[in-house]
Amino acid sequence: MQHFFLLSLMHIFTLSPTGGQPVRSGEQHNHMVLPGIVDTKQPDGKTNDQTMSPISKSLPGLTPSRPLVQLSQEFVYASRTGENTEVFIEKFKLIPFDELTSQLDSDREKKAFWINLYNGFTQVLLKKNPEKYQDKGNFFKTRAIEIAGKMMSLDDIEHGILRRSKTKWSLGYVNKLFPGKDEKTLRVSATDYRIHFALNCGAKSCPPIAFYKTESLDQQLDLATQSYLGGEAIYDGKTVQVPAILSWFRADFGGKKGIIRLLQKEGIVPEGVKPGIVFKTYDWSIYLNNYTN
Repeated sequence: MQHFFLLSLMHIFTLSPTGGQPVRSGEQHNHMVLPGIVDTKQPDGKTNDQTMSPISKSLPGLTPSRPLVQLSQEFVYASRTGENTEVFIEKFKLIPFDELTSQLDSDREKKAFWINLYNGFTQVLLKKNPEKYQDKGNFFKTRAIEIAGKMMSLDDIEHGILRRSKTKWSLGYVNKLFPGKDEKTLRVSATDYRIHFALNCGAKSCPPIAFYKTESLDQQLDLATQSYLGGEAIYDGKTVQVPAILSWFRADFGGKKGIIRLLQKEGIVPEGVKPGIVFKTYDWSIYLNNYTN
């Protein structure tokens, strides 16, 4: 009942970008301000740092014109610092679906938002009940996350939205035959292999968590790729040992040839060399609070 009241109120009023006065639906306003999200836009389009929340001020480079990406960053930050994450979880539930799709209107926005949500919810769910990790298959497929009124799982976010409707156990070569309507609406337009170096599933072999933002997403994903492969890949002149995720999702990387090209691009394997590939064993030991500095 409380959710219905809040949703009704949100439909009738949105906060004005000039001082927080209510504006009736249909009147002109620059962009919607979700409940509890500080509007940092002034009438001239500039950011007013005085109105930013303490968490926002501590995270440089937020996107005030895209409050959903900002909200996802603050959620990850709260999961790191031990602040109350329930307030964020409630906000995610109340986002109008059309607002979700209108704000996440490019692959950059989608990747920043959904990577942050995946990492944040993994931390929150496992800190609340680490025993869930004993059955990892069930943990990742259980639809325990509500976004814009839609129940979804970590698998839905990773394989449905971020990997553009790929099946989980096909090495990335098989797409879902009948993805749902919402998934097709929310998913990215093209798979980006770099997400595999940004998603943290709670295991010791996972890449560390960063606060992903739209404006510098490409640089952040490039850095995550370089850092993870630089720390995990081992070339001995004949073979190269690489993380298991490159095997699980090898089609996302362009197959084995694509993996070698990536390793050459990152300076791990010399140009013109075609070493054998050995996929390392993944350490599934639960390992939380693994954030970048």
